[in-house]
Amino acid sequence: MLLVGCNFHLQEFLGLTHTGLTQSGDEVEYTIYFLSDGNQPIINAKFCDPIPTGTTFVNDSFGSGSGIFLNLANTITPRTNGLDGDNGSFFSPVAPLSANNVCSNQTNPTGAVVVNLGDINNAIGSNFGFVRFRVKLD
Repeated sequence: MLLVGCNFHLQEFLGLTHTGLTQSGDEVEYTIYFLSDGNQPIINAKFCDPIPTGTTFVNDSFGSGSGIFLNLANTITPRTNGLDGDNGSFFSPVAPLSANNVCSNQTNPTGAVVVNLGDINNAIGSNFGFVRFRVKLD
């Protein structure tokens, strides 16, 4: 994942827990938060997070065929993994990515979670959310 203009330390994240050493087969949950606090809405926001090397996307983390959770303005909904009409998709390694995606590597060597967030309002109460998914350590 590419974060531009961020200045933070990992220890500052709320809910960060040290659980000891990880091993093959362990699951790791990623939650990527976003906030629009500028003077105008974000139009047609898009999200892409490559699956880390040495891990495998967990397809059914949030129900059958649903490996992505999306929170838009405190409304949390599971998203399916495929290109099926909802705004979230998982692309297997080297699978062609959807048109107009924002992934930094268009060859998609490790797989990617892609979400079209749409317009994100800048008004307090509707200007935030997150994308969540899980991977298993190989």
